[in-house]
Order: sequence, then C-alpha cells, then structure tokens
Amino acid sequence: MKSFPIKILIFVLPLYLIFSIATIFIQPSGDDWAILTKPNWNLGIGPIYRPFEVLFSIVALKYPSTFPYLNHLVILLCHLLNTYLLYHLIRKFNVDEKTALISSMFFLFAPSVMGAVTSVDGTNQTISTFFSLLGFFGYYKHKGLLKYLGWLAFTMMAAMHKEIGITWFIGTPLLAYIIDYPNRKVFFTSSSFKSLLFNATIGLIFVGIYFVIRINTSISGMISTNDVYPKYTIGLGKNLFVNLGLLLSSCATAIDTVAYFGYPKRYYLTILTVILSIPFAVLTAIRVYDKTIKEKQWNQIVLFIVFSIIVISPHLVMGRCGELHAYSLALPYSVLLAVIFNNKKSTKITTVILIIFGISIIIVDSHKWYGTYKNGYYGLKIANEIKEQTRGIPKRVKVITIIYRDSHIPYSSFYHDEKWAYNPYLMRLHYSQYFEKLDHLPLNAHTLHLKDKIDSVISDAAEKKYEFVWIIDKSNAKVIKL
Repeated sequence: MKSFPIKILIFVLPLYLIFSIATIFIQPSGDDWAILTKPNWNLGIGPIYRPFEVLFSIVALKYPSTFPYLNHLVILLCHLLNTYLLYHLIRKFNVDEKTALISSMFFLFAPSVMGAVTSVDGTNQTISTFFSLLGFFGYYKHKGLLKYLGWLAFTMMAAMHKEIGITWFIGTPLLAYIIDYPNRKVFFTSSSFKSLLFNATIGLIFVGIYFVIRINTSISGMISTNDVYPKYTIGLGKNLFVNLGLLLSSCATAIDTVAYFGYPKRYYLTILTVILSIPFAVLTAIRVYDKTIKEKQWNQIVLFIVFSIIVISPHLVMGRCGELHAYSLALPYSVLLAVIFNNKKSTKITTVILIIFGISIIIVDSHKWYGTYKNGYYGLKIANEIKEQTRGIPKRVKVITIIYRDSHIPYSSFYHDEKWAYNPYLMRLHYSQYFEKLDHLPLNAHTLHLKDKIDSVISDAAEKKYEFVWIIDKSNAKVIKL
C-alpha cells in the first residue's frame, strides 16, 4: 500500500496529535465507570456480547491508574489506522488521490465520529471497525486459503469486540463485488456474482458459528438488557427510520446539536452551523444527481447503499441509537462522498463551500469535545467531594440527587443520567464490590417542602440501617453519616 503524501502527513499528524493529547485527559462519564470496569457485563446481557472488550475491564480492575488513559490511547490509535485503511479502500474505487485524501480527512475529524473517538466507551466500535477493514483487505488482496483465513478470522475478532462486526461476514464479499462492478457487463449471470453468492453463504455460516459460540459462552441468569436500558430493545417498527435519520443526519451535516439539546442552550450556534452546512448538503445532492442520472452510475451507488445499510443494521433495529453509533455509518458515508465527487473539477465555488463546511466542523467538534470533557469533570468533582467527606468503606448508602430544571449534567455522546454521577467514587476507591446496598433517589429541586422531603429520606435511611446519605446538589456533594 502506498503511503499518504508527506505534505498531508506533515499537516494532519500534528493536528491529530494535539487533538489526541487533549482527548486523552477526558474522564469517563455516565455509566462508563460501572460498565467498563465490570468484565461480566460484556458476556451476555440481552444483545450485548463483547468478550474481547473484557480484557480492558480486567486491566482497569487490576491497574486502576490505567483507566481511562489506556482506553483513550487505543481508541485514538485505531481511529487513525481506520482512516489510513479507509484511504486505501477509497482508492480501490479508482478515486483520484486528492478526493481520496479529502474524504479520509473528513472521516478523521467528522462530527459523526466524535462521539466514539472522545468517549472512553469507543474502544469496541473503533477496534471492531479496524478488524472489519483488515478482514476486507485480507479478502480482497489474497486468494485461496489465505483469503478466507484473513477475512473470517479478522471479522470474527471484530464481532467479538462489538456485535456489529458480524455484518461484515456478508458486507465484505458484497463490498469487493461493488468495487469491481464497473468492469462487469452482466450483473446477475456473471461468474463473479455466483462467487459473491457462494462467499456470502460462507459468511452466513460463520454468522451461525458466532451465535453458537455466543450461546455457549454467555453468562446465564443475568438481567435482560430491556430491563436495564430500553434503548437496547430490538424493534422493527418506526425506530428503523428514526435511527436511520439520526445516523444519516449526523454523518451528512455538521450541525451543533449540543448547543440545541445541551445546557446551557446556545441556539445561535445551532442556527449558525445549520447555515454553514446547507451549501455542502446542496452540493452533495447535486453530485448524487449528476452521478446517478446524468452519468448513469446509479447501479454501483445503489449497491453501495445496500452495503451501508447491512453494516449498520444492528444500530437501526435498536430502540434508540445515539451519536456514539454514528461511527459505523461515517466510514461508508466517507467512501460514498469520495465516489460521487471523484473526477469532479475543482472550482472556486466548490473550494469556498468546503471551507465553509470545514468551519462548521471545527465549531461542532470543539463544542462536542468540551461537552464530553465537562461531563467527565462533573463526575470527577462529585467523586472527590464525596471521598473527602467519607471515612472508611461504606456498605449501605442512600444517594439523593436534587434535579434542577436549569442545571443538567452536560453533554454526553451516549446519554446522561444524574444517577451515574457518583460512579467515579466507586471506581477511584476501588471497592465498589463492598456495597451491600446503594440506592438512588432523584428529587425535583422545585418540589414543595424539599427540605422536609430530604429530612424524611434521611430519617427513613437511618431506620433501614444505611450508613451514609450522599446528597448531590447541582455540582456539589454533601455526605451525611448516619
């Protein structure tokens, strides 16, 4: 494989290094502490089965000081490697070098990948994508036994890191067929199409093997994910279209959703980024029309859209996907952009539109990075305050979180919930397993007679032999020993 041009590396690598140094200090947030440090979690709760991710949990438990920094390092490295492999994948479509480079750089810094790249929970997605791409190149570059060993072994590793990896058992043969499609005059009767069906059948067999392994190694008797996170409930209704719309809009635009949905609200940033994103969206729509209607290359593009839907299908059937899941679509979307803009003569208008869109990307990326950082800092601050006020190892704790309408936990790429604010405390003191009872009670700050309600909860906790009550009020914590 030919390397990136030196001039691109000189510009991109220092920029990515700066971004990486800033990202590596982002603290975990939400349920990251509770989930990523519990190996059993990834071995069979509902649709979740990620045995290779267990390795990170084991390291985090044995060497707490490595968490979350090791996770961040792996995520950032894998994302860079995925960008490198993406560039060479794009070149397989006979895309010119300049367009391939721009599309790869878009993937490297796209707002749609920030959810996975800045979150400590992004290890499974970035590693799974890395092995999926390795499996594809093993399939495409080699012949005979080596072809199948590379494809099937790497794809199985991808699936063991995250369930979505199984889609590449079917996606890889189809993608290889799509790349070579322009050279075929006959579609359904060609020998290569018959080869596609043969290899797709082998892929389906290995999907079956994956589920056999999964059924026989999953931990039994664990609570269903539907009872833990309704968003994991599998559905085939309107959620398919809602999730597709969320993923596609995240990849196709650079709109500051943090400013709109997060706190404090900054609607002017949302409006600004919508305006900055419109020209590129219009330009993309024009190129799709030109490529499919005028240049009559709709066959390859339609097939590629089918491939894209296949590799993101597990996220489509979720109850509700989040920004973290957009990573799986960002890669094929970047390829699609390269294909539709290939051999398009650059004009001043095109250059201006790309610059405008780039400005919007910088705004959104910066805001998402800051929101993720602030969210982690919130939990860390609460944890440190609780730690300073607590002596010994508590076993029975009642946690009261006072909810303010104007003071919410900051942006999270997955979701946020006030009840997870104390999890850093459990991990940092490294004795979460000692808790016999850890209950959470949210109270609305505008509830009538709030103080009386808190006193009642404290009194009830004392009667039930709790040792402590933690009161989390906005970004402060108070510990009451009973």
